Amino acid sequence: MATAHPTSPVPGPAVLLSPYIHPVIQEMLTALTTDSYSKLLDTLMDVETRMAVDSSKSRLLYIADSSDYAMWLLCSIPKRALIALLDGTFFEKLKYDRDWRDVDTLHPVVIFRPAYWQMAAIGESMLSQLAGSYGSYGGFNLTQAGLSVSSAMLATVSDWNHIQTNLAALGIFDIAKQNSGDEARELEDRVTKAKALIRADELRAKVKAIKLELVALEDDLARAEARKEDSYRRLDNELDKVEKKIERRAELRRVLELERSCLDGLKRVSLRDWNAKVALLESKGK
Repeated sequence: MATAHPTSPVPGPAVLLSPYIHPVIQEMLTALTTDSYSKLLDTLMDVETRMAVDSSKSRLLYIADSSDYAMWLLCSIPKRALIALLDGTFFEKLKYDRDWRDVDTLHPVVIFRPAYWQMAAIGESMLSQLAGSYGSYGGFNLTQAGLSVSSAMLATVSDWNHIQTNLAALGIFDIAKQNSGDEARELEDRVTKAKALIRADELRAKVKAIKLELVALEDDLARAEARKEDSYRRLDNELDKVEKKIERRAELRRVLELERSCLDGLKRVSLRDWNAKVALLESKGK
């Protein structure tokens, strides 16, 4: 992928081309820049069902194992090149950016390099969406992409072996392998982060449950404390009653002792009087 590298500095245009503003192009660009190749492919598959001239004939949607071929094609392209293709700066970068040194001329510009005949139709279907070439984007392509690839289908096994050998020599397989490896590592990182988020959510849920349990325990303790205080008050009341009964019993005992003392005194007085009367009678009898 990429740019001519002129032998002498060439000034860029005064004003760069504005990025594509079609919402579907922006949708694909967002999928790639915020996520990865796999998210772009998912978006492309969805866009193809909505934006293709005849999605029922789409080679991207209906060739066996199309997603595998499509992922290989996408991963064989540097992400920055796909981003430039989607944001409308691709040809400007080819012409003016010295860092794009993958090609030496503007024509021809090769985007996808198929390694199997199926990839030719799939690549054409994807590129029609990525480049916004259909009439629905404002482009001039009014026919379904991927249907006119007879030369790819008629190529012999020997031809494709020769193509694959050249692609290997150019390092295309290594690029695709590296990008797909990066994709896998990125997916693993996302899975790890997702697991961490799930674990964090579980811990937060446990903490919340523990807090609710603590609140319930505090309520139980408060009620138990209230019951204890109420029990203490009832016990104090009972003790007061017992103490009053004890005091009343002591008072009654004192009254009884006083009555007994009075009776004893009366008995002694009566006995003394009786003895005096007896003595008087006895003296009179003599």
